[in-house]
Amino acid sequence: ILELGIDFTNSAQKYGKTTAQIILKFILSRGIGVIPKTKTPERLKENFDSWSFELAEEDVKKLKALNRNLRICDMKNFFGQEIDPFD
Repeated sequence: ILELGIDFTNSAQKYGKTTAQIILKFILSRGIGVIPKTKTPERLKENFDSWSFELAEEDVKKLKALNRNLRICDMKNFFGQEIDPFD
């Protein structure tokens, strides 16, 4: 999302969070496992703080609208999975 050049500054300000926290929260709320990389204790704390708030439905809709149907790893039939957690 960040690479697409989309600005989530307003959403981040609305929740008092960082843009990365907004994106992380969206991914986590969809039940997708995330392993964010960080070396700094401040960022680690921010990552954990992504559990401390809920996104409004209007913000979730905006994020879902960014769907480009791209997959890094297609989970259908991956290790015997019959469902795609991204659908």
